[in-house]
Amino acid sequence: MSRCCNISNDTQAEKERIFWNANKHLLDGREDHSDWNRHTTRRALETLMEMTSIKGKRILSAGCGTGQYEQLLIDRGASSVLGVDIAEVNIEIAKERNKCELISYQQSNLYEQEFEHDNFDLIVIIDALHHIQDYEQVLSKFCWWAKELYCFEPNAINPVRRWNERKAVDCLEMSFHKLSLINSLKSVGYHKVKCLNRLFIPRGIPFVKGVRFLDSFFEKVPVLREFSGALAVYSSR
Repeated sequence: MSRCCNISNDTQAEKERIFWNANKHLLDGREDHSDWNRHTTRRALETLMEMTSIKGKRILSAGCGTGQYEQLLIDRGASSVLGVDIAEVNIEIAKERNKCELISYQQSNLYEQEFEHDNFDLIVIIDALHHIQDYEQVLSKFCWWAKELYCFEPNAINPVRRWNERKAVDCLEMSFHKLSLINSLKSVGYHKVKCLNRLFIPRGIPFVKGVRFLDSFFEKVPVLREFSGALAVYSSR
């Protein structure tokens, strides 16, 4: 994983919470309204459905942000979804957005959160794991909480992503190397791990019309796909 600083887990978690609470103007559900973010959401969920069935499953949406995915997961067959995020403002927006009785939300620090063994069937974390300083500690918790895990995260070797990271002034922009992430998942107890390369340009870069039609091409070319914008990883115990 690409790192831009070295601070304690508690400090990093508090920094994340303060950042999002102080930048509500960046939220308010606006991410849904950009072509690129809608495209990313669609590709992340399409790939999830390719890799496993969610019908009838109890899902934990970790790092749920403002609640982009929870209703979509219910629409695709999940029996219940709990969204967890460290920022109070994110949870407020998510609750306002999603009124379905099968969806609930909780403000929580994943380092401190506790659930019973196999409390969920599947954990979904989309574009959020890279915000966690000690992500292996959290992955170990995930492995206890659910048999299955789906991650959709930035690809560290994508040249556009690397350029974007170098401009970052804090620890909010990081990314994963495929083998490093796979090895981390296996080390905490996920024995079956499958990774797919997705997206031509990573999230957070201004959307270029027509790029979406290039995704399916680049995802199939053996060498080019390694430089994709995102990694979709499904793991199970």
